[in-house]
Amino acid sequence: MTPDSSQTQGGHQPTGTDPEAAVAAPLMLGPAEVAAVGFADAIAALRDAVVDFDPESDRIRTRVPMENGDYVLMPSEVGAHTGIKVLTLTPGNPDRGLPFIQGAVLLSDSTTHTLQAVLDGAALTNLRTPALSFAAVSETIRARFPDGIRLVIVGTGVQGSLHLDAARSVARVTHVTYGVRTVGRSDTLRDVAAQQGITAAEALIGPALDAAVRDADVVVTATSSDAPVLSADAVPDHAVVIGMGAHEAHQRELPGALLERSQVIVESRASAEAESGDVGIAIREGALSWDAVLTLRDVVTAAAADPAPGRPIVNVTTGMSWEDVVVSAAVWRGRRND
Repeated sequence: MTPDSSQTQGGHQPTGTDPEAAVAAPLMLGPAEVAAVGFADAIAALRDAVVDFDPESDRIRTRVPMENGDYVLMPSEVGAHTGIKVLTLTPGNPDRGLPFIQGAVLLSDSTTHTLQAVLDGAALTNLRTPALSFAAVSETIRARFPDGIRLVIVGTGVQGSLHLDAARSVARVTHVTYGVRTVGRSDTLRDVAAQQGITAAEALIGPALDAAVRDADVVVTATSSDAPVLSADAVPDHAVVIGMGAHEAHQRELPGALLERSQVIVESRASAEAESGDVGIAIREGALSWDAVLTLRDVVTAAAADPAPGRPIVNVTTGMSWEDVVVSAAVWRGRRND
């Protein structure tokens, strides 16, 4: 039988056609596709987002206990996109040769909630975290150090390597020193830096690290320490300090005396109050007040590139759900246009 032509015109679906077929399949983006976006674009996406979006309105992450670990749920909505990062934290995995943290990000259109992409959660975190570290201070670093930076990174985990790459997307790195507790811990990282043409050194936490910090322009603390790893008087007035390792209320990498004489920047006051020991402990000690703290949005929307000439800047981050949505959207746009 010949089909009635009226059923194939005027926007009607032909018989047997699935209306869902018109919806594009979501992109499945693994570690290589996520990393291809690069830190410069991720930093720009975060800065652009806070012009119209206030992180103080972000949704709170939820931690759900399971028999062998926890789920962490991080939903948010920013502009044209909604998303949720779902992570598992499995303490027994390292002994099995598996990652402690695993997961994925689901990115959707904010109007129809049509799924646009599924992204590798660990890779997205490894892109977002260093990008966030530099988002609030990228313009200050460029303004203060137009000829390049001497960088100190305290910590030799994954974030140590990633933060060097992120720093290189902001400024020329002329020298890097890795702060360690055990001699030789940074051998691999120093080899990588040397391959990039960067002179690298190692300094034990204590007097040797203090000496390196006195000569530094940018200092990154990326440890799991519960006690300060820097001496307050070792940080020069021109330096930019990024504290990203302490993301629980009882942890701190930075001494209160450093925050007291610095301009402190946070992602949002609400997240810093709930999760940042660096900021919260300094406030409880009386070394800092909330009135003196700026946010990422304050910095981006201000006219000046340098919010505190003549003083150290301390940028403290903990990670928020909105950042995963913004960076995931940047990855999705880049891959969709390929």
